[in-house]
Amino acid sequence: MQTAKPGGMPLHTKMLIGFAVGIVGGLLANAFAADAGWLDALVTYVANPVGQVFLRLLFMLVIPLVFSALVLGVVEIGDPHSLGRIGIKTLAFVLVITSVAALIGLVVVNIMQPGQGLPPEVGQAILAGSAERAGEIAAKREGINGIDLLLNIVPKNPIASAANGDLIGVMFFALMFGIAAAVVRSEGVTSFLGAVQGVYDISLTLIGWVIRLAPYAVAALLFAITAKLGFDVLMQLARFVLTVVIALAIHFFVVFPLLVRFVGGMSPLLFFKRCEPAILTAFSTSSSSATLPSRALCRPR
Repeated sequence: MQTAKPGGMPLHTKMLIGFAVGIVGGLLANAFAADAGWLDALVTYVANPVGQVFLRLLFMLVIPLVFSALVLGVVEIGDPHSLGRIGIKTLAFVLVITSVAALIGLVVVNIMQPGQGLPPEVGQAILAGSAERAGEIAAKREGINGIDLLLNIVPKNPIASAANGDLIGVMFFALMFGIAAAVVRSEGVTSFLGAVQGVYDISLTLIGWVIRLAPYAVAALLFAITAKLGFDVLMQLARFVLTVVIALAIHFFVVFPLLVRFVGGMSPLLFFKRCEPAILTAFSTSSSSATLPSRALCRPR
């Protein structure tokens, strides 16, 4: 995936410009026309729709991308027994890294205390909204035990799982499909894998097109936020963002290089250089699904 045309402006530069334009434009609009009707119309009918269209374009590609990538990845491994061993190691790796990330987050949050100084009325509104959302989640989980959670991994209808955005069900279905395709290896399966490869290639191309819209979407989303909230709330948001960035920086520049060096046996600088497209895509979209097409570039050569 190319981040810019040859000789053109790099994507990360465009993202930075979009970031600055959105914030500066929103702050100016809030300072001089906070109560103007045209500003409300601009946010409602232009800025928000532009940002939402971009996000919907990404979400639109999640299902075909996840399904094709998993099927091809399992077939590439080949041996189902090797897949089991890799799965166990991957699960253990994810649990350990997730625990480390959670520990870093807790430490940084307690040191930075990003919510301190927030106006009481705003804090109460946020807590009320969070409590309502937490109650909805708890209601959905009420009466569900561990066995039910395990059974829900296996979808009754994979098409329904895809329609409802149930990625766990789609992933399980794709893994089963990939394992069977790796075992059968008939002429029909070969043709099917060619079609899946086509779906993956098309998804990759579409992702590349959508990513080109990211700078404009970022500008629109940030304009909508800053035009309504203004500078005071933006400063509180900046404190929260700083807390997140510090935690991510520790994880990215300390934990990951140690893992790459001592677990992967690879130079961290070389790894990050090869993974630049994947890192840039993940940073600009905040979407792991959108980052999947460029993941292969991180493999050792």
